[in-house]
Amino acid sequence: MEAEKSLIQQLKDYFDNTPRDVIEKEWHEYDKYNDISPKVNEYLEYVNNIRQPKYPKTYEECCKIKQSDPNFYIDTHLYSVQLASLYKLLICRDVYWKLYGEQMGLGKPWEPDWENSEEGRYCIVNIEGDINLPEKMLTKWILKVTNKILVFPTVEMRDAFYENFNELIEKCKKLL
Repeated sequence: MEAEKSLIQQLKDYFDNTPRDVIEKEWHEYDKYNDISPKVNEYLEYVNNIRQPKYPKTYEECCKIKQSDPNFYIDTHLYSVQLASLYKLLICRDVYWKLYGEQMGLGKPWEPDWENSEEGRYCIVNIEGDINLPEKMLTKWILKVTNKILVFPTVEMRDAFYENFNELIEKCKKLL
């Protein structure tokens, strides 16, 4: 059993540390074995899926991770739906930041450093009433005058968040 773990660890290390084009070239040398299964493309897809972090897809899943009451209700008359939706989004955003911090070994949740114009940040913003997913903003001028509540360290995380919570985002987009 220990030898198996060693072999599995060796394979994992190999895939983590070898450029994709090198792996693909090496695998193409073994195309004749594709009839045996799994196919090279299926295996590469499997390896890529292992590497992709899994983020919660619902507000309730986020509340479990954050140990927050999913039934918390904000009663603010006119803005109750918008504020409640924004509250839920902030809970979910904080969980995504927490998971990224753990994944990257930061020892704390990730947070944007708005003073560092070199840091890549990927945002969900309301521009002229439409929700947009602009690529990272590079200029300090834009970063200093634009508040971005839904900001993420990677484009993949931002896109996953948008896909999972777009209904909540639409409900409170006037507040974004």
